[in-house]
Amino acid sequence: MAPQYIMAHDTAYEIPLQSGGAWGQSTRQADHAVVAMNDERDILIAYQTVRGDISNTGTGRNPFHESLRQVEIAFLDYDSQSGEWTLEDRVLVGSTDFNPLPSPYQDSVRCERPDVIAVGNRFFVVWTRRYDRAQTGQAEEPAILECAWVEWTGSALQIYNNSQSVGLGVPLDDDYKIRECAGVPDAVVLHPGDPNGSPPILPTVGVVYPHQTDFGDAPNGGNPDNTRLCELRLVVVSLNSSNQIPAPDSPFTLVSSIDFDGPTAPQGQESAGLILPDCARALPDPTTGAYRFWLAYEEQFGLINGVPDGRIRLGLLEQTATGWGVLDTHTFGASSSPYARRRPNISSFPEGANGDDLVSIAFSKTNTTGNDDVVYEEWQYDADEGLFKIPFEVGHVFENDGDDHTRPIPLHGRTTPFVRRLFVERNEATSQILDYDTESDDVTVRTSTTVELGRPAVSYWDGSGSVPDEVALTWEEQAQGVSFTRIWIRVF
Repeated sequence: MAPQYIMAHDTAYEIPLQSGGAWGQSTRQADHAVVAMNDERDILIAYQTVRGDISNTGTGRNPFHESLRQVEIAFLDYDSQSGEWTLEDRVLVGSTDFNPLPSPYQDSVRCERPDVIAVGNRFFVVWTRRYDRAQTGQAEEPAILECAWVEWTGSALQIYNNSQSVGLGVPLDDDYKIRECAGVPDAVVLHPGDPNGSPPILPTVGVVYPHQTDFGDAPNGGNPDNTRLCELRLVVVSLNSSNQIPAPDSPFTLVSSIDFDGPTAPQGQESAGLILPDCARALPDPTTGAYRFWLAYEEQFGLINGVPDGRIRLGLLEQTATGWGVLDTHTFGASSSPYARRRPNISSFPEGANGDDLVSIAFSKTNTTGNDDVVYEEWQYDADEGLFKIPFEVGHVFENDGDDHTRPIPLHGRTTPFVRRLFVERNEATSQILDYDTESDDVTVRTSTTVELGRPAVSYWDGSGSVPDEVALTWEEQAQGVSFTRIWIRVF
């Protein structure tokens, strides 16, 4: 594929979609983008597109799945001489054309909600292959967690999926249910790999994702109780020297019996993704070398006087001899202070934290006027003091001014010089992506439109010394006069 464009620094570009054949219509919608920048400043963007041109002709077709989705990636190669990026390739990694469970009732299966992280000079992509809940025996909505590793060799983009067909990921869990939790995965680097170690260490990542255990309205019989429960699972994935993905160990249950109480969506309708785990890197234990990572997720306990009792959990987890344990946790929210708290996102940069265990967290909190405010904080773990909040500089705080601020994304960079930023979607007559810098206390509008934009995602590259840092920002945006959104990127 010939390069589609050269992307200059600090300029917004739209990612063009491939079309025709296995790709689908040129007018299909693209959304739910995530972005990662590797050690070489190369960029990989993963996103889903809607295949409205495919009809699921299986028995009892469910309108929920009439518009199937697929997962695509776009790779941009960095040129250190020009300081520009070239769009080198786009690949369909999660196709609708596979039925690996298999189901006798579906001709096509939906792939959606990817995550991507950089691991050294490689990338890791994970997504969910989701079956139709309206089909016989599928009321609890079975799913498969799939993944692939990606590497740019200098002339071609290699997809490592154990030599399977393009569009089919390596299965990590084929025995989980996601009817209303959506099974949204999040990946985190556990170790970038060390081929010269003794013994050598493989590039290794962890994937956290929710599995639903209680479905509230008892779709297979019984009395509905409007109680929904989920558990958070972790699967550890590596890449060996032959670029094969070894079969992972069985998933480990990190948290069980997570509540999401309240009215259940009727059959055929989709609830928003619940639980929504988000992970961030932490350095291994300095004494034992045990892997660690930060984890945040949401939980809902129904209504208190008509107000949703939503809480956010934050914790630091550590590998143990028998699995994984929690070093310490903090809960945002309580029954005495009910609010709708949603969409936690966390960020860390342990290499630049001067030996401290630091993490930034942001989430949405519905205010008294019905709009969303943003909570944005920094926390530290200490073996003696536990988990505690670190205040930002006095007077430097993101101002919730009454407008609707949603989907906050923290960016936690190096500590010296101090890099802490927050990206927020602002929904008013003009939709904007705001960039708040806690060091300068300034807000910069990174993009705006009078139509529609949203779902910001960021990746951070540490410039080190006098070399400036880089931030890759993606979002989805609808152009004037069309009904679909596209993925945009800007690096600054």
